[in-house]
Amino acid sequence: MTLPVPLESLAEWSACCGTLRCGERVLDVICDVSVAPDGTIGLAFNDVPMTEETWEFYADWLQHRGQTVPRYQLDLRDAQGHHHLLTDHAILSSVGHSSTSGSSVVQLEGEAARMSVTYTGPAVPGTGGETRLARYRTVGLRGLLAESADFDVGRVTLHGVREVSDHRHLAGALQVKHPGDDGESLEAWLTRCDERAQDILRMVSLGAGRMVSWSARETYLGGTLHHLELRGRRHSGPPFDPLFDHLELGRALQLAARHYSRELASRTGLDVAVDWYVMPHSYSEARFMASMTALEHLVSKHATAAGAVLPWKVYRVARSAMESALKSQEMRQELADALRAHGVSDDKVESTVSSALAQLEANLGKPNGRSFRDSIVRLLSDYSVRHDDITPAVAALVKVRNDIAHRGLRQDGEDQVPFRRVVSALRELLRRLFVSILEYEGEYTSHLDGPERRNFSR
Repeated sequence: MTLPVPLESLAEWSACCGTLRCGERVLDVICDVSVAPDGTIGLAFNDVPMTEETWEFYADWLQHRGQTVPRYQLDLRDAQGHHHLLTDHAILSSVGHSSTSGSSVVQLEGEAARMSVTYTGPAVPGTGGETRLARYRTVGLRGLLAESADFDVGRVTLHGVREVSDHRHLAGALQVKHPGDDGESLEAWLTRCDERAQDILRMVSLGAGRMVSWSARETYLGGTLHHLELRGRRHSGPPFDPLFDHLELGRALQLAARHYSRELASRTGLDVAVDWYVMPHSYSEARFMASMTALEHLVSKHATAAGAVLPWKVYRVARSAMESALKSQEMRQELADALRAHGVSDDKVESTVSSALAQLEANLGKPNGRSFRDSIVRLLSDYSVRHDDITPAVAALVKVRNDIAHRGLRQDGEDQVPFRRVVSALRELLRRLFVSILEYEGEYTSHLDGPERRNFSR
């Protein structure tokens, strides 16, 4: 019996037979399936004889290739009949045809965004009893030593690789091991494992300063490979501003085990903020705006929980008084006089006053919200995050954000702080917020003035 080789190299299934389906159109195909080092699931089809049915299939692909890319169902069995390969996410990147004097064929080529591979061959005696093991092959995970911790799904171990030549390639793994004797179904356990793996890898990503995700999950029962879930290539890049040393997986794993929870993430916005923080970018402006989006999400979640400037019952009293003032004859007269003094002609004054007062009244709900700058300062204060040593200050960071968001570039001026310093200041604020929200106390890496180990305490 042949099982898939480890995914650090390639997994391959040759001469698989089955069907390629799009809606009601079905083709019988022979296909080689391979997994590249970056997780790409390649599909290399044998030529398909040209018939009326295959020609209609080809014409249908031509018609839709310029619109949303159609996805096909591919259902295959390997040549030995030991593996069932199934995907609803097959994409044809190339479809062509060629003819000779004797025959015409349709040529297909593509890849799958994801694929499920189930072992269906002869039973193999297991050596691990009922033990369950889920191994997640990760993208570019570096680490010095294997690190382990206990979670609700079982014993989790992170295996990093000391040297990674290409951070887009599969390297390292997250492994979950469970005795499997608690009566929980395999499907339910794998669902919980997937959720926990996502949580752990989010903290690993924060620690590594780059997006670390999994591309393939191997499921073993009693020591025998039972199932393989392939998710294709995952987007990532080299490290940037890691929270911990890039080979130190233990701190990141402990963050996930002791400090991170889905309830905390939902309440504070930590999950979304971390994802924006670790996104790869080629330009400093894009990195700044992604980092500011992370901060804005944290601010938005906090503002909802912290409340407005005044309790809303109290604000209704203030709003009523403001509405009365806006509707008063005195206000209309003062505005009309000011508009005339500003050069507005008499025939337009009345309509301008009415329009302005209507808009002002419609906006009366907004003054009870805090400004973005004040909301950031309050967020930092409530989480006891020091920021008086960070320059430029919060007000300057907000101004840069407004310049880029509304005009597409940073406004030049005298004595301007270099933009790289602006990005460093914003990301240092985020690092301190992250560890404070997680209630972490200990060493972290500051990149405000270059890589420097610092101690954080609330």
